Amino acid sequence: MAYPQNMDNFTNKLNKLDDNTYVIEETAALKEGVYEGELQHDNVSLTSINVYTGSKLTGTKVKDVIVSTPSAAPWKRNIKIFSEVSPVYITYETTGDTVEADDINKVQDGLVNIENEVERYKGANDLRVSNIEGSKAEKTYVDIELLTKADKSDTYTKEETDGRIQNIIGTAPSNLDTLQELAKALDNDANYASTVTTELAQKVDKVTGKQLSTEDYTTAEKAKLAGVQDNANNYVHPTSHPAAMITEDSTHRWTTDDEKTLWNTVSSKADSNHTHDGRYYTEAESNSKFATKDDLNKVGGLAGVTWNYLKGVK
Repeated sequence: MAYPQNMDNFTNKLNKLDDNTYVIEETAALKEGVYEGELQHDNVSLTSINVYTGSKLTGTKVKDVIVSTPSAAPWKRNIKIFSEVSPVYITYETTGDTVEADDINKVQDGLVNIENEVERYKGANDLRVSNIEGSKAEKTYVDIELLTKADKSDTYTKEETDGRIQNIIGTAPSNLDTLQELAKALDNDANYASTVTTELAQKVDKVTGKQLSTEDYTTAEKAKLAGVQDNANNYVHPTSHPAAMITEDSTHRWTTDDEKTLWNTVSSKADSNHTHDGRYYTEAESNSKFATKDDLNKVGGLAGVTWNYLKGVK
């Protein structure tokens, strides 16, 4: 129901009680930096009037305020405010309102307007009911429709429905407790079960005692390992190498060809002792029996003959 416009200007009156004070806050909207009007309640203490830019005495206090008292109604207060901020908040204290003839007139006007509004509403409602009755359904139709209704024993109450939904949801997390969220989680795949089955068919089966590796082990690597002889990693390098294990070639041999040619020119193989007359002579014996190196060096014609060669000459 819409209330009459002039009822908006009627303020609830405050009863005047002994030793009782009301604290009131009004909101005032300024127009072009100015507000002028009458305080809503009577018998206001002048010293209690304050104007702030914030509610409940917050913000900045507005000092450009003028308060006046009408001579014909000394229980009322008029106020004029100058401020660049709008709205502002007026607070004051009052002991209660004084009921005057103008207030009674406003109440009477409001009651008359309410009565008129009720009559208007009643007439509109009667017209609507009349239209409904004029187009009401036939009893036969209603009876047939009632037969199609669900019986109470076959239907669930809201509480029962909520309970069954909760049984389906169970302890599912909040982001997976609706069909839409489940569909998104399944990537909107209507054949999700078939998709999962296909993917599982491509997996590597787990064998007891074996684990899957994160490395890529190829068939070529497997074949390479298969070619390694048994116990190949058990090789122990020998501390010595017999000469028989070496196979000679042109660059790897015990002696060179030049050394063998030189040896072949020697008629008799001897050690550091030299042979003569079928036996070995020491160097000391050779020096005493034959010419010494110094003797041979005195012979000019034999200067180019080495000592080691002549030591064996008689």
